[in-house]
Amino acid sequence: MRQARTVSQLVLLLGALCMTTPAPVSAQSALPAQPAEPQQLTQKPLLSGRLHGVRWALFAPGHDETESGTLFLAPPGNAQVIGAKYQAQDETVVLSYRSSATLTEALEVHDRQLQQQGFQARNRQVEGQQAQVAYHRQQGRVELLIAGQRGTYRVSLVLKDIRP
Repeated sequence: MRQARTVSQLVLLLGALCMTTPAPVSAQSALPAQPAEPQQLTQKPLLSGRLHGVRWALFAPGHDETESGTLFLAPPGNAQVIGAKYQAQDETVVLSYRSSATLTEALEVHDRQLQQQGFQARNRQVEGQQAQVAYHRQQGRVELLIAGQRGTYRVSLVLKDIRP
């Protein structure tokens, strides 16, 4: 009986020691710090889809990745996105945002984005707080519509004539 008590006390003592003893340090943590691999940070789109064989996406401010092959729009860097939607009946994507940019500055941002994606601007009209520009690329065409009032912009990209 005495041996059984001694064995059970030993088991309890070992259990207590295991719980209070720090875990062994891994071999990797003893190595000098290695430089981190550069990471490709990819921003997820607010809204994306595919139409007529062309992928499209709407992004938050700061997106400028033209390498992906996806037709995209993103607001100016200082903007706050209010909404993003796809209107199926018109085959139009809509990005709404608040920005301190003027209508002309907002148009320049989107114009630069589309030109970097291979589109050429044609038929540009700017009147008051609205802008309308038709862009062509190979066999396809998109239309950019911007309406703004007091720093709030609604940017529509009509995709019904887009082609790969």
